[in-house]
Amino acid sequence: MAKNWSAAVLCAFAGLLPAPAAAEQVVTVTAGDCRRVVAHVAAADVEYRPGVDVRGRKVAPADLGGGPPIKLPDEIAFDIKVDLRNFLGGPDADARAASAAVTAADKAAAAAVTAESAAVAAEAASTEAQALSTAAAAAATADPDNAALAAAAATAAADAANVAAPAADARAAADAADGAVIAEDKAAAAQQAADAAAAAGAAAVTAAGTDPGKADLKTLGTAANTAAATAGTGAAAATTANSARTKAFTDAARIGETLGEPVIGRVRIKGFRVYFNDRLLGDLAEAELARKCREILREINRRN
Repeated sequence: MAKNWSAAVLCAFAGLLPAPAAAEQVVTVTAGDCRRVVAHVAAADVEYRPGVDVRGRKVAPADLGGGPPIKLPDEIAFDIKVDLRNFLGGPDADARAASAAVTAADKAAAAAVTAESAAVAAEAASTEAQALSTAAAAAATADPDNAALAAAAATAAADAANVAAPAADARAAADAADGAVIAEDKAAAAQQAADAAAAAGAAAVTAAGTDPGKADLKTLGTAANTAAATAGTGAAAATTANSARTKAFTDAARIGETLGEPVIGRVRIKGFRVYFNDRLLGDLAEAELARKCREILREINRRN
């Protein structure tokens, strides 16, 4: 290889000489000559000089100092542990618990929506009952000597009160369900709204009876009952989903809870040396390096 390289350089130099000289002289260039020719000599302004820039002007040094000195301990030691829970299905259980939490949240949100519908229906029945009470009271006032009108007004007022109270409870519970952050609280409030709306609907249907003049009250009471049933179904689904969420998180927490984190080794750093279970890691690293080098040398010898 060296001869071929020298010959190539020889030819290059020969091409630069006059024709007669090229025929008479032999130029030999050694590898050492080339190393001296191509040796890089850095310019004076390339090397770092503290306190000055590339043009020689004074600048603040990079190390400003003034910081508090840090006293490191002579030895730093810590344990290497393994989380057995990762090998016992912990991550999968955590994923199932997270999925159950999302489902519970979705069901609770849906229950809050149906609770709102039930409250609106109950309020509509209450509004109608109050309108009938107001009309009956007006009729009784117009004919104060009419005992029948007075009795009808009293009955209508009582009916209105019987519908209004649970309707107000349904509204309060629906608002609570809408504002609750925790899925369990949302579901519970939605169930309360459903129960209250059902009570308002039942009171409205009872107050209407078979009186043709109270047909609208009966219709609204029936609608409140239907909305309350839907809200009850949604609240029950939310409660079931929340129970599943609680169980999923409990099951996940129990995986490996009694096993802890076994210690597989102890690392010590002392005097710029690292030890694992009192064995110098540098020795292991050198052994691995030597093994790699032997493999590389065997491969080079095989190719040659």
